[in-house]
Amino acid sequence: MLSGVAVDFTGKVTHDVLQNGTYSSAIMQQDVLNCHLEISTYYTRCGESDDHHNGEKTGAEKGPCRSETPSVLVVSLVRKCTVALPVDTGLGENGEDGGNGPQNGPGGLSNNPPEETTTAPNLPTRNNPCNKTKAMLENQAVQTKIANLKQQAELPAVNPAGGEKGFKLKTDGTLEDATMTAKHEVDYGDLSDSYGAYHNHTLRGTHMLSHKDIDILLGLTTHNSVVGPGNAFHGMIAAEEDGSGGFNYLNYVVRFNGTYQDAIGFNFTDDQLNDIRKDHKKILEALKLNTLYSNDGGFTLNKEGLQKLFFEAAKLMGMQNNVILQRVDDDGVKTIQLNSDGSTRAVPCV
Repeated sequence: MLSGVAVDFTGKVTHDVLQNGTYSSAIMQQDVLNCHLEISTYYTRCGESDDHHNGEKTGAEKGPCRSETPSVLVVSLVRKCTVALPVDTGLGENGEDGGNGPQNGPGGLSNNPPEETTTAPNLPTRNNPCNKTKAMLENQAVQTKIANLKQQAELPAVNPAGGEKGFKLKTDGTLEDATMTAKHEVDYGDLSDSYGAYHNHTLRGTHMLSHKDIDILLGLTTHNSVVGPGNAFHGMIAAEEDGSGGFNYLNYVVRFNGTYQDAIGFNFTDDQLNDIRKDHKKILEALKLNTLYSNDGGFTLNKEGLQKLFFEAAKLMGMQNNVILQRVDDDGVKTIQLNSDGSTRAVPCV
């Protein structure tokens, strides 16, 4: 249930009859003969115009739903009680037993007991940015590819085997390797059949998603209408020397925040991207000079500097409100948020 998978409750649900006095009078405010809890379940629809309503998954999760939202199980617990009503013990005018119970029920007992929904939890769906990234990282094939990228990230560009490699996630559930076209560039090919991609940056490169990486995200978002813009993402792996002969790894993911119409509103020419590249480089060099954002005497940027650089790149593109930056750490996925003072903070996904 918690993972969004359909559960058949047939023959699996029981309830206990609660004796009178189980709940305090302050809660009940009435005399109760007995109460019990009944469970009520139903599935939401994938979308307003989608006929799927039996726990089906989205297209991104290899399901039949045409919308971004899967069919989700909703569970409600309803407390039903039989209430004792006041009884007139006097006699009628003709000597027959009196009583003021309901006409269609025995004296003192109501045929319409009150119902109170005590809890109606909507089980967490896997369609928010945090859960989408978690689900993607649970894919064993993706894990293997990311492990390979980490090894590649350990190599400097001057190494004959060094350079950027990558892969893309296709809508049919398969993965396809990208082509290395330059030491600091990969070619994913046709993006119309894909919704996600991953690549590494070299050991001495800038260890953050760049303006060109954000532009690739736009390609994944606008060229594919099967899984929806919220499922598009672009990831980056980088390695940093830990000073003892080993490496620490950075794993960043950017997702698009907005509608398909928002995405197609961004369309950058090569000349525009080149101008952005020049401004991006100036910002990079300025951040290196600030000890708050740099390591090694200004040779590299620390996490705060890298994350600030990303948001500056998004701002140069006018997309600061249309990107979601995530960092995958050993203890889980975190959303990187930009503070009003220009600093960043990492908020753990729950």
